[in-house]
Amino acid sequence: MDHPNKHIREALKYAATFQQKRSAVNTQVPDLETGISSYVRHWHEVDTAYRKFIHHANEAGQPTLLNELREGIENHYTNSFLLPLNNDWQLRVDELEQWKTAAAPSASAFFSNYVKPPLQRDKKIVVIISDALRYESAVELASRIRQEDRFDAEIEPMLSALPSYTQLGMAALLPHEELELLPNATIKADGKSTVGTGARDAILKAGIPGGA
Repeated sequence: MDHPNKHIREALKYAATFQQKRSAVNTQVPDLETGISSYVRHWHEVDTAYRKFIHHANEAGQPTLLNELREGIENHYTNSFLLPLNNDWQLRVDELEQWKTAAAPSASAFFSNYVKPPLQRDKKIVVIISDALRYESAVELASRIRQEDRFDAEIEPMLSALPSYTQLGMAALLPHEELELLPNATIKADGKSTVGTGARDAILKAGIPGGA
């Protein structure tokens, strides 16, 4: 078991890191491309520092000792990072005529961009989907994978489907030309239902070269 003092030290370290990373961020978003590229380059580090601070503050088991610092970090994170960034981001989204950007491909292109090419070269591919995995957590995961001697990892952003809920997100990753959102909130891909494992499996097999 880790000594509580270790988590206190780590909590203090990440509190300082959070303050440093947050002070370097201008939460104004001039356009969608800049917002995405800025988050990918360095804004996500604010989320990482906050997550690490909260984790170690919880593990330290010293609520009285860290309570004032925790309240300050949480207020700072919410009021000077999340709220202004979200507000400015929403303004840029409201200006769009189409939900697309040169800064990141659409999630609807996932199969054609990442799955189909290796299959056409007779390569095997495994897709692991984690619902609501934050980008900054994925960055850390990729970093940990690269630390293993036999593995490498890359990470690229994609523009999620809107509205961003699980059923539509899963359907967007399937091979398709067109998605249809029905009144009951279910999704069809090229006229075929995407509800249930069996339906999605049929769509996948139909989209795989050779139908394997």
